[in-house]
Amino acid sequence: MSEYSDRYRQRVSRGTDGSARSLRMKQAKDTYNRNFKDIFGYLQATYLDADMINSNESAKELDIVISTNTNGYERVISCRPDTLLKAGTYIYYEEMWIKKTAIIRELLKSEPIPTYKAFECSQTLTIKNCPYPFPCFSYNSTYSSKGLIDTDRNYILDSRNKLYIQKNEFSCRLWENYHGYRIILGDDDGTVVFKITEMDDFSYKGMFIVSLKVEQRHHLDGVENKLWAYNEKEIDFSDLNYNIDNQVAVKPLEIMSEMYYKVGDTFEMIATKPVNEWKFDESFFEEIELQTSDTLKGKLAKSGIMTIEATDTQSQKATKTVIVKERVK
Repeated sequence: MSEYSDRYRQRVSRGTDGSARSLRMKQAKDTYNRNFKDIFGYLQATYLDADMINSNESAKELDIVISTNTNGYERVISCRPDTLLKAGTYIYYEEMWIKKTAIIRELLKSEPIPTYKAFECSQTLTIKNCPYPFPCFSYNSTYSSKGLIDTDRNYILDSRNKLYIQKNEFSCRLWENYHGYRIILGDDDGTVVFKITEMDDFSYKGMFIVSLKVEQRHHLDGVENKLWAYNEKEIDFSDLNYNIDNQVAVKPLEIMSEMYYKVGDTFEMIATKPVNEWKFDESFFEEIELQTSDTLKGKLAKSGIMTIEATDTQSQKATKTVIVKERVK
């Protein structure tokens, strides 16, 4: 896919005529949009950036094409044309029936389709009293004569273990209080206690790099929660709120029925989500046979153009127009 994309970039860059270049780029983007779902590695995903998390918004749907770098932990993620994502954005997707999360690291190229480098999150950082669990990528640096160095960015660190997490209002609160703060990472197979030694966003704007040292266990570690480490002074998150359900995208409400009916036919409409309210002209019906949270059904009494509006439990609305014709005798 990258060679195909590079050829497009070379073609649209030829010449000095700006309008011709714009036309070629538009044609390239239209081609990608039409064929995006046919590209190898295509997946349906959702995403959450820092602004969405800070505003307690729900995840939004996203079409992606994903591939794995040879190192095994980096992902290359491409999106539809003009879909720009911020560094630190979380991407939620499913691969081979396994739910995964990636964190956007940096933009590789923006045209004709935006392509990003990302890390696959291998851990979740859970902090006492924090309503937001941090998906994070954990990485072990290598030693050098100057200390520990991230060989990709030559970022000098003083600890062997690092976490990459999104920079949002929750992680900023951690950053304000990180000195010596103890955390636990792991899963059902085992956990390890760490102490945070450094935390900053110098390398990648939109992400914090958290440096860790293995810490001796305290007898109160994991008592309240197996992923909560003991700290003499806990961080106050009481003024910050987050609904964990927002990590799942809100599916749009859809209402489905035939478009054309005849007087005397039985009309039936199905909703994809629970409906709080149906709005329609009742004079179109001889009788309403069924009106529930997901179904509207009745015998049609007159011809004309009927509009039905449904409102779901999350105040999303959907509208459909139906044409009712006279029955020919």
